[in-house]
Amino acid sequence: MKPMDIRHVASSRSSSSSIWIAGILSSSFVIGLLIFGSVSNGYYHYQHTFTAYAAYTKATVAGGGPTLNDPNLKVELIVKGLDVPTSMAFLGPNDILVLEKNTGSVVRIVDGEILKKPLLHVDVAQGVEYGMLGIVIAKNTNTDGSRNVFLYYTETDDGGSPHNRLYRYETSPS
Repeated sequence: MKPMDIRHVASSRSSSSSIWIAGILSSSFVIGLLIFGSVSNGYYHYQHTFTAYAAYTKATVAGGGPTLNDPNLKVELIVKGLDVPTSMAFLGPNDILVLEKNTGSVVRIVDGEILKKPLLHVDVAQGVEYGMLGIVIAKNTNTDGSRNVFLYYTETDDGGSPHNRLYRYETSPS
């Protein structure tokens, strides 16, 4: 398997209409979702904020592992040894990117083996709702064969205040 590089992609917005989505996620529940939208026609600027909240129930852990009620399903352990994994995304059938919340690492698992070196490491703020929190891989490849990977994580500014950010990275062509 060829090693994969990942790089940050800078972008700018040149449109007069925009939509922002911010979610607060945890390993056990969703707290809320905010959608901010603004539109400008050159004379007037309209802005709207919508808020949705969700309640949660924390599932109890079965003593011997997951309980399956559907005979068509099976449980298979893929890998052990991850440090507070928060989410994952699939590059391929046996190629998984997993986020480690407190270390700020994007770990790559190929054919059930954790690669020795993380694909990416960033400094993240640590706390209950801080850290490396979310990942999405674009379904379509870019014209050069690379793919966009979007990461959602908490970083601190120069004053030490935590801020959640959404960044786009590009994988190298495979």
